[in-house]
Amino acid sequence: MYQKALKADPTYKLAAECLAIVLTDLGTSLKLAGNTQEGIQKYYEAVKIDPHYDPAYYNLGVVYSEMMQYDTTLNCYEKAAIERPMYVEAYCNMGVIYKNRGDLESAIAYV
Repeated sequence: MYQKALKADPTYKLAAECLAIVLTDLGTSLKLAGNTQEGIQKYYEAVKIDPHYDPAYYNLGVVYSEMMQYDTTLNCYEKAAIERPMYVEAYCNMGVIYKNRGDLESAIAYV
């Protein structure tokens, strides 16, 4: 339904936001069911539809953190924080990664 609305009017912001929510929720369900790569794909689809949808970036950060791909994790958390400047969880998680890397100065900047 949201896809049809966007096809009819690509500037229909509410449809893009709703579709991003659905895709992110689907991504989380897939990840929790053990289909991590499919979940990641849905998160990327969500941010392609709505580049300002911060939960999809955050969830990508969580997945990449679990995969120990910390540079990608930081990039995703930073994008989430850009979209939602008061995204406490994203900042805290970035701080933990920097702390674990021994970069206390950067860690302190994020927490």
